[in-house]
Amino acid sequence: MLLRVLCIACMTSAARVEVQADATTAEVREIDFALISAAADGNATEVKRLLDKGADATAKTKEGETALHTAGISGDAAVVRLLVEAGADVHARVTAQRGLRMPPLAWFVYGLHLEGARALQAAGADLNLIFDREDGKQLTVLDIASGLASGHKLVAFLREKGGRRFDELNENERIRYGARKT
Repeated sequence: MLLRVLCIACMTSAARVEVQADATTAEVREIDFALISAAADGNATEVKRLLDKGADATAKTKEGETALHTAGISGDAAVVRLLVEAGADVHARVTAQRGLRMPPLAWFVYGLHLEGARALQAAGADLNLIFDREDGKQLTVLDIASGLASGHKLVAFLREKGGRRFDELNENERIRYGARKT
């Protein structure tokens, strides 16, 4: 049976981004896929209910998206805390090519969700993980935030907590934070 969730999120004031995840029950249990969907909706009550019923906070769609990734659509900090307490990986990477190796924090930053980003950072999310742009260049969440809204409080928060742009990282740091060889 094919399960499908289509989440349309306003990630910036200028664009709507469509995030679509497909899974068969052989790949992701229905309860886990329901968790991924509830996280996308920012429904902390449903996320808690599903976790209490045995949903796996580390489950991934065939694209490699976790509930912590999709929580970045709504940006709800309470959902982040629930998922992290249940064992979600704050450094999980989307595995599909179109996913650009993004960690959950990137989804929160694209949505300019400051409180969700704070919750991820408090849970140990590394602010300098490197992932890809569609044009093949590499970047960090500070690169994203600076490009979306240079005066936004999220930019100041990332800087204050040690976030750096890709071009500010030295070669050893780039290796440490997951840069691809170019």
